[in-house]
Amino acid sequence: MKKLDKDSLTKYIRQLLQLEKDIVIISDGSITHLEVEGKDFYLYIKSLTYAGNPYPPNTTRAQLPQRAEFDLIKNSDSVFLFLGYDEENEVFSCWDPIRTKKRLNERKYVSFFSRLNQQESVRQGQFVSASLQNDFKYTLFKLNDLARFLLDIDKYFPDLKISTNHPSKTDNNDGLLKSVDDDTAVKLLIEELFNDNDNISTLAIISKCMNEYGEYYYKMSLKDWHIIILDYLEKRNERLEQVSLLHMSNEFDSEQG
Repeated sequence: MKKLDKDSLTKYIRQLLQLEKDIVIISDGSITHLEVEGKDFYLYIKSLTYAGNPYPPNTTRAQLPQRAEFDLIKNSDSVFLFLGYDEENEVFSCWDPIRTKKRLNERKYVSFFSRLNQQESVRQGQFVSASLQNDFKYTLFKLNDLARFLLDIDKYFPDLKISTNHPSKTDNNDGLLKSVDDDTAVKLLIEELFNDNDNISTLAIISKCMNEYGEYYYKMSLKDWHIIILDYLEKRNERLEQVSLLHMSNEFDSEQG
């Protein structure tokens, strides 16, 4: 397969997952949001490359950065998967989801390690389980086996407690969302939009939410979306103002002290 840049990799993964009837792509971008057999998943992919000095040549690493959106995922019931991608060998390394989720926003960058010789040994249809010296478990598999990995993830991480966070038409969902705060996925989308563009308009946010989640909240009109998003944005601005005032107060106390 021809080597894929970031956008091409995202597009290829979308095409792969769309072939599976039990996997629904809710949104994809820097963070991919999926429903896998009705369960809520978030995938975050970073390059898996040589860890650099002073590590041995066989040591590879992917780095998980801090992101404001990760706070919402960390405090939700959703499954978070951090995938390191070895472009040369077309192999993913996925680390223990429970331990990984706990480390979200722990530091500016959190390093996750793998082994090059293991990545090179993986064959199509094969899932290789491994662990580091600190007993941090991870599983390696080929790019084209991503869907199968997602569907069988409990085989490789049996301690994972999976629960559905995002409602669907088949659940007891009446097609309406009363508040943005009631759906972590919608909150995450809005925060991600602000992260990409601080000056994004309210109308653009409403349009994006309707496009992404109209299938789930199928009774929601433009007016309904406008009401709940405007309410959320007002509360969000109040929180930001409070944080700003607190920061200014702390700076003043520091100067007086």
